[in-house]
Amino acid sequence: MTYFSNVVVNKDRQYSQSYGAPELVNYAYAIEEGDWLELFDSLGYSDGKKKTTAKHFHSFTGKEITKRTFQMRTKKALKLRKLENIKKEKELTEKKEKYQNFCTELLATLEIRITEVAEKIKKVVTIEDINDYKKNNEICNKAVGIVGYEFAKHLGWTNVLKTIKKQLF
Repeated sequence: MTYFSNVVVNKDRQYSQSYGAPELVNYAYAIEEGDWLELFDSLGYSDGKKKTTAKHFHSFTGKEITKRTFQMRTKKALKLRKLENIKKEKELTEKKEKYQNFCTELLATLEIRITEVAEKIKKVVTIEDINDYKKNNEICNKAVGIVGYEFAKHLGWTNVLKTIKKQLF
């Protein structure tokens, strides 16, 4: 078994039912075992096997390394990837918390907004319309439009209609 890094494979391009012109494909690592060349990405995950005696496989080049070097590099790359994933996860939770805070603030302003435009809403919508909002979708759209579509975008149409129903009827 021979280990290689920075491998460039020269092979014929594969199409769904045929082969095309020669192409060069780069891989981070490869292991040569007899007639087979196992290809790996930078983290050490397998990218497939190629038979070196195959008709569509021309050649490959790469720097020969030891097994220990291969294991150390892939282990280091995995650690870095895990740290990046942890960092991204923290950023996502922070974004989620900010959005939750934004939605709770919107909910508080929604109740204030409904009291401001209560007269207009009562002219357009009745209690029957809100109870059966699937049939009277146009009327409910008008009610949400009076209140403001940004509330429906972030809080949901049904939540806006429920708060209108609680406050006005």
